[in-house]
Amino acid sequence: MDQYVRLDLSSNLSSSCSSLSSSSSSSDIHFPGPNRVPTRLKKGSHRGRVCTKLVQRDNMDVLQEWKDKVKIDLHRHFGKPIENSNLYWCLVYDLLFSQILVMPLFSMTWRGTWTVLDYVFDILVFKGHYQASGIFSLALGILGSMPYMLFHRVVQDFAKNGSTFRYLVVSRVFTVTNFYFDLFLWKGLWGLFNHVIGPSWQISASVLGVSLGILLLSQYALKVLGPPVRFSIDRSQDYFHMSTVLSTSPSDPMWKRVMDVLLTILVAILAILTFYGLWSLADMYYDDVNEPIPVQGRHYWHSLGYGYIGVFLAFILQHLCLLSHSGSMEVNPNDNSLLNRVCYGCVLIIAIWGDVLVFRSIYCLFDLYFIPSNPLLSVFLCQFGGLVLMMFFYVSSNLHGGLSSEKYRQANGILFGNFYLTYLLSKRSDQQLLAPNSPSQSSSSSTTSDSSNINRAYED
Repeated sequence: MDQYVRLDLSSNLSSSCSSLSSSSSSSDIHFPGPNRVPTRLKKGSHRGRVCTKLVQRDNMDVLQEWKDKVKIDLHRHFGKPIENSNLYWCLVYDLLFSQILVMPLFSMTWRGTWTVLDYVFDILVFKGHYQASGIFSLALGILGSMPYMLFHRVVQDFAKNGSTFRYLVVSRVFTVTNFYFDLFLWKGLWGLFNHVIGPSWQISASVLGVSLGILLLSQYALKVLGPPVRFSIDRSQDYFHMSTVLSTSPSDPMWKRVMDVLLTILVAILAILTFYGLWSLADMYYDDVNEPIPVQGRHYWHSLGYGYIGVFLAFILQHLCLLSHSGSMEVNPNDNSLLNRVCYGCVLIIAIWGDVLVFRSIYCLFDLYFIPSNPLLSVFLCQFGGLVLMMFFYVSSNLHGGLSSEKYRQANGILFGNFYLTYLLSKRSDQQLLAPNSPSQSSSSSTTSDSSNINRAYED
C-alpha cells in the first residue's frame, strides 16, 4: 500500500476516472479539483481499482459524518456530550427494546384502562347511552387536563422538596391521574365520532387528512407519535414537565397561561383525530368484526407486520434526514429549509402510519388472545399489571401527556426520542471520563448492575 499516496477526497470522481483512462501510461497523474495534489500510481494499475478506492473513501467520509451527527444529536437530547464505544449498537437495542417490551406494556395498560372506563361510564353510569357518555368523557378530559398543564411545576416543587417516599407517591399519582384524564379525552373523541357523528370511510379519511395536514403545517405532528416510535425513560428532572404551545411560566398572566393550555389541548385533539382517522380506516379495510377469531387474528398479525415496516423504515429514514442537517450544535437557519421540512414531514407520515398500525394490532391481539376465558382477569392484569411493569422499567412517564414539536428539532434533537440503554450507558461513560479507573479502585466499581444504572439515571 505504500506505493499509493492518499488521494484528494475533494476531487471529482468522474473526472478522476477519465483522467486515469487517458493517462494510464504516465507515472504522475494530477487529479482535478480546487486543491490538486500530485498522486503517484503504480504503472499498469487498473483504473477500476483506483475508482473503487475513491468510492470507498467517499463512503467512509459519509459514514464518519453520520456518526459525528448522531453524537451531536444525542448531545441535544441529553444535554451533554456522549462517548460510548457501543453507541450505535445501543441505538439498535433501544429500537428493539421499544418493540419487544415498551410497546406491549403500553398497549396492555391502555387496553385495560380503556375497557374499564367503557364499562363504568357506558354501562354503569349512562346505562348504554353512548352519546352522553362520549360527551361527558370529552368534557372531563378537557377540564381534567387543564390543571395539570397549569400547575405541573407546583406539583414538581412539592414532590422534590420532601422525602423520597413523598416524591415516589406524588410522581406516580401524577402519572396515573394524568393518564386517566388524557384517556378520557381520547374516549370522548372516539365516542363522538362512533356514536354521535357516525363512522364512515369518508369521515375517517377527511378527519385524517385535515388533522394531519394542520399538524404538519404547524410542525406539531410529533405529538401523534408514541411507543413504539418514540418513548422516554423516566428522569426526575423532567418527570413532571409538560411542554405547551406558548411555553408559559408561572410568572406569566393567568389569561395567557389558560390560552396556552387551550392551544395545547387543541393540538392534542388534532393528534387524537389523526390517530382515530387512521385506526378507523384500518378497521373498515379489514371489516372483520363478525369473522371468526382465527380470521381476525390473522388480520391483526398482517396489520402488525405492515406497521413494523413503517416503524423500521422511519427509523432508517430519520438518519438520512439527520445527514441533511448541519453538523453543529448551533441552530442553522438552513436546517429549517422547505426541502428539509418536506423530507422530515414524509418521515413523520411513515412513522405515524407504522405507530398507529402497531398500536392497533397489539391492542386488538390482547383483546383476542389474552385470557379470553376470563375477561375480568384479563382486563385487571392489563390495567394494573401493565402499569406496575411500566413503573418498574422506568417508562411510566410515557403515559401522561405533553407536547412535542418538530420546529424545535434543531435544538432538542432531530432523531426520534427512543433511548433507554443509550441513556443509561451515557451516564456510566460520564463517570468513566471524569473518574477513570486507577489501580487503587476495586474491581467491583466497574461492574455496576443494570438496576443501579437505572436508579442513577432516574435520580439525575
